[in-house]
Amino acid sequence: MCGVFIVVSKKNQLDIEKCRLCLDSLDHRGPDYKFDLVFNNKKIFMGQTILSITGKPQVNLNSYHCSNSGRYNIVFNGEIYNYKKLQSEYLRSKHFFTQSDTEVLVNLFDYLNPKKIAKLLRGMYAFGCYDKQKNFLYIFRDLIGEKILYKFEDDQSIIFSSEIKPILSYIQKFKVDMQKLYEYFFSRHLLTNTRSTFQKITPVVVGSAFKIDINKFRTEQIFQEQIHNLVDKNLFNELNSMKENEILDEFNKKCLSSARTILPEVNFSSVVSGGVDSSMASWYMQEASDEKDINFVTLKFGLKDEASRNIEQFSKYFQKPILSKEVVIEEFAKEMTKFYEKYSIIASTHSFISQIVLSGFVKSLGNKVLIGGDGADELFGGYDYYKNFHKITKIPRFNPSPYSGYTDLSIKFDDFDNENFFRRKAEEWEEVLEIYKHIKDDKGRTLQSILLLDSSRELETVGLRSADLMSMTNSVESRSFFVTREMIEFAVNLPIRYKIDLNSNNKNFVTKPILKKNFIKIFEENLLFDKQGYSGFPNEAASLILKNNVSSFTTKFKPIFDPENKTHAMDWKFFNTELFLRSLKTIKI
Repeated sequence: MCGVFIVVSKKNQLDIEKCRLCLDSLDHRGPDYKFDLVFNNKKIFMGQTILSITGKPQVNLNSYHCSNSGRYNIVFNGEIYNYKKLQSEYLRSKHFFTQSDTEVLVNLFDYLNPKKIAKLLRGMYAFGCYDKQKNFLYIFRDLIGEKILYKFEDDQSIIFSSEIKPILSYIQKFKVDMQKLYEYFFSRHLLTNTRSTFQKITPVVVGSAFKIDINKFRTEQIFQEQIHNLVDKNLFNELNSMKENEILDEFNKKCLSSARTILPEVNFSSVVSGGVDSSMASWYMQEASDEKDINFVTLKFGLKDEASRNIEQFSKYFQKPILSKEVVIEEFAKEMTKFYEKYSIIASTHSFISQIVLSGFVKSLGNKVLIGGDGADELFGGYDYYKNFHKITKIPRFNPSPYSGYTDLSIKFDDFDNENFFRRKAEEWEEVLEIYKHIKDDKGRTLQSILLLDSSRELETVGLRSADLMSMTNSVESRSFFVTREMIEFAVNLPIRYKIDLNSNNKNFVTKPILKKNFIKIFEENLLFDKQGYSGFPNEAASLILKNNVSSFTTKFKPIFDPENKTHAMDWKFFNTELFLRSLKTIKI
């Protein structure tokens, strides 16, 4: 895992020292090594901070990011899981100094066209590759969006960065996107798939690859693939015809394959939270790791977290004790303060802060990699709210999910463009319903569409964004067990009865029954517990910091609501927005 910062000037030479200062703010993403490259008469800056996981980049640090021909240079964030296979098939005769995925990746550009490379890559990544010969810049981002890359463009420059704050520090003059900020109050969590909370700063679209012709500043998309494209009528029919025991066998194979795919080349930690997803993922990582040294870790929040209080019952299933860290409100508040000062963004969900605490614990154990269970709830139907969908008898006009659809908190803003907001939501809904048109049952088609939207909207900007950004706060790489391409393809084509079974006689198996039935084959059924993330103490800590003063938010945005009907969820959104607005005053280069 690394930090990437790229600046392309459209007019004058760049201030290289200014670029380097912005790159320095990504040191936490790559504390091991750092380099920067300057091209095109100081009009292109490409910098990277390095957290070394695969290979030994220090052996050839000055050139491992450059292809053997000298034509291509790369700055790369992520892991290419199939890099050894790609090296064997396409670069067999070439000598590699560092044996890293970065070195393999940049050399692929010497022999394959970029579209072919995009089709071949398996992993989590966001990178830029510069073609010196043609003066092209290629930008790639992975299928599900495990690795984030933000883009800014105006008449002076184009910037790409692994985080938003280096961009804000570079451009200095920025504006909050008020319409996007308003949208936060009409969804369960902040969704920033296509826009950030700042004007002109946008996430690079997931699964995309495009080139920028720097001679003409013209952008051309060369590849696009999202998880929607993995929905396959034939695979759905094949899985639908299988018996339950056959589906369970197939799922077990996918889990073993996923564990082997994401297995790090270094010692690592894996979360055992007491819930289904992380506990099962950790068990499979243990099965795949052979002699690798794993630390099993968990957080405890006292009486607020029932699942973690029973964590010791899992110990007999693991070869090592489960290491736990007790978290108190004061520590949570301290980490929350650091978060806003460091990132100047809204926390997409309150579990962001818990992820910082967890990654700090992992770092203290001497590990660079953390395995988590993100994605299981969206892909396999785990959220408790899904139990409410038993009332569905026909396809609704709008997406009924609070995660990717609309949430009514009884709040209004005078200048919110709600017509545009609902139009985009309606278009999303119609698009995904069309993808599942081969499902003739209205309820089944509706539920599949909900999960696909939750997986492509909620998962990317909440679970995966949290895992990446918060883990990297403490220089720890996060890998998500349930979001390998093979697992995603299985999930989006799995019949709905294995993901949400509203007819189940056992209330424990209404949500994600396929995971839970597999879980009890590994663990005891009495350990079955629905747990969703580490909630921690978000409202309590924010209240402690702000002393309930949200004047910046109420003054600037003038929300209209009935104070007597103010909910716990609304309180968190008020606190979160207030802390974000205050943090903007700390931005400097």
